[in-house]
Amino acid sequence: HRLALANSKRKARWDAYCCAREAGVVRFPKSPDGAAQPLSVDVTFQPPDRRRRDLDGMISQGKAYFDGIADATGVDDSLWQWAF
Repeated sequence: HRLALANSKRKARWDAYCCAREAGVVRFPKSPDGAAQPLSVDVTFQPPDRRRRDLDGMISQGKAYFDGIADATGVDDSLWQWAF
């Protein structure tokens, strides 16, 4: 049901926000030119079973978590740069 899914995503976003804050992440101050200071984050995916998954599917599954980290840093995740 869509409400159950929305509640699950809301909780994932809040959990990621809280974990980021507990890890010492604070809202990033803007530099004089308006750019945010760089932050490096390592992401480890642990699928619940042995089925094969592709990278873009795993990234899309983590969207709510990435939004929570973006909330904690104050940096919009559309400005993030991904390195694989």
